[in-house]
Amino acid sequence: MYQYLTLSPGEIHNLWTVLQFTVTTYLLYLRISGQFHLIVGLLCLFGFNLPETHHLYYLSSSFNDFWRRINIYWKDFIMKMIYYPVFIRLRNTAGTSTAIVFATVIAFLGTWLLHSYQWFWLRDSFPISATDGIFWGFLGLLVVINSLIEASSQRKPHKILTLKASLIHSAKTVIFFLFMSFLWSLWSSSTPANWLGIVSQWRHSSIGDFAGLAILLAALTVIGTVAQVAFRHKGQSPANAAWPMPPTAVRITVMASLLIVITLPSVTGSLGHGPENLITTLRQDRLNMKDQELADRGYYEGILEQRNFTSALWSNRANRPDDWVGLKRSDVIKYRQDLLQYEMKDSYAGNFKGTLFSTNRFGMRDKQYQEAKPAGIYRIALVGASYEMGPGVRNDQIYEAILENQLNAANIAGRNRRVEILNFSVGGYSIVQKSLVAENKIVSFQPDLVIVTIYSGDYERLEIHLSEIVQGNVPIPYPALRAIIERCHVHPGMNSKQIRQSLQPCLPDAAEWAFVKLKSDCMKHGFPLMVVFMPSTKDMRTKGAGESLSSLWDRALRAGLQPERVDNIFANYKMEEVEIAPWDSHPGVLGHRLLADGLCRLLLNKKTEMFENDHESASRQGDPP
Repeated sequence: MYQYLTLSPGEIHNLWTVLQFTVTTYLLYLRISGQFHLIVGLLCLFGFNLPETHHLYYLSSSFNDFWRRINIYWKDFIMKMIYYPVFIRLRNTAGTSTAIVFATVIAFLGTWLLHSYQWFWLRDSFPISATDGIFWGFLGLLVVINSLIEASSQRKPHKILTLKASLIHSAKTVIFFLFMSFLWSLWSSSTPANWLGIVSQWRHSSIGDFAGLAILLAALTVIGTVAQVAFRHKGQSPANAAWPMPPTAVRITVMASLLIVITLPSVTGSLGHGPENLITTLRQDRLNMKDQELADRGYYEGILEQRNFTSALWSNRANRPDDWVGLKRSDVIKYRQDLLQYEMKDSYAGNFKGTLFSTNRFGMRDKQYQEAKPAGIYRIALVGASYEMGPGVRNDQIYEAILENQLNAANIAGRNRRVEILNFSVGGYSIVQKSLVAENKIVSFQPDLVIVTIYSGDYERLEIHLSEIVQGNVPIPYPALRAIIERCHVHPGMNSKQIRQSLQPCLPDAAEWAFVKLKSDCMKHGFPLMVVFMPSTKDMRTKGAGESLSSLWDRALRAGLQPERVDNIFANYKMEEVEIAPWDSHPGVLGHRLLADGLCRLLLNKKTEMFENDHESASRQGDPP
């Protein structure tokens, strides 16, 4: 659910994506309830036959029904410790209705404060937020109303469900599930304004979208009705019926055996690396593509508003070392007040992501080079992002350093010439920032070839970069790029989620602008340009990775470029073999070696094209072409 179905704010643009956002946010609670079930199951193994902690709460048909079904232990605790003492004390003096109102209000206030206390116990902060207040206040108000209705109505003896009663019950269940999805997504949002900005995207929907939703809700109601009628002979509803399944012990044994079998290395290995990586994703807490891009830039460092217990963010922060921070929260970089935003410090030496990290006097994570190109050198400028910067590995283990050695061992530049690869890459850089590097930083080094790398996450990085530029009110000195952003109607007064969401339709145009700029600047200085689409460790498990690459490829072609592609060299390896850590998807030592091998093969195949116009450079250096 978290890895493949949750959406980033920028992906929400109509009624259906709003529904996907709200429903998947609500369904993520399955992880919490599942953990409760596992805990109770383990206790059962030791003779503690405890009752269930949750009971089919997604089939609730009212607020009181929901309160009785979800987190039953918590409900019992609140009822015994808060609700009943207050209710009994007030019933004889103020009346039953007043006692119900006050007891329910105090019970939900206690629930809110105790949830915040739990967070204080875990994270040393006591959050009191607007979304918490709205969620618990609104839920408590509706439970009060529901309780008063139940108290005023006479209880009727239990009857076998009629077709009409089944239809009404199904409709109430479907509508309540939809309502709780919206309310739960509000609770999971950082602010009410962020939530409103997201759900307001329903306005960009057609009549057909609303008709389709109505048909879907009607179909779900009919399915629920049929399911209830099927149990009519037992006088039960599906939510309480004894399903016609094998005994519990047999059912658990079969399911447990199946899980054990599919996780055996001999079985997963025979399925191929695609299914194997999928199973690994299900077994481990890994960030999805959206959260990984934000974590890479240090977005989540120090932010206490993240209360999304159901995402991998919690496990990511809990398992990683304390000094494993994102680039933007480290002391590796220095900030700028322009479109580039930040760059690496010159002559830096320190520890970053568990390994020694150093830069040369030009702020590159590379060896010391002369600015003026020496004789007998074929110089390549590599402009990329975090994969090329190489967090978590030593300088000599980065694929750029390995590739330089491979090309020289293959004598790609001739017997009397050596290849130098200058690494201008900085983690988190978007395609726009890469174009600025090509314009402003590589010219004095006079490269013979400029290689710019593109990954499936480049749209995500571009979205983050431009949203930060807008929110920081950073001047954009390029009229064409400024016009693209202005079409999105964004301004610094908007919150980051609203800005990112509004920028989404403009990202392909902004990427194309950057491709055009790259081509123009390299042609201006006579530098051959090679745009290379590289594989990512996240491609095989990331929703939409293929579509992002295809869109970026099309935009590169529209810009007049002839991009190249390195095949997915990670496909035959397990994720844990090529990544630096379970909490960080950047390539490790093996991953960098594979990247170097893939790019080396591409450059060797392009050797003739690389050197067919290089006779002028060779003649200037006194070497044979």
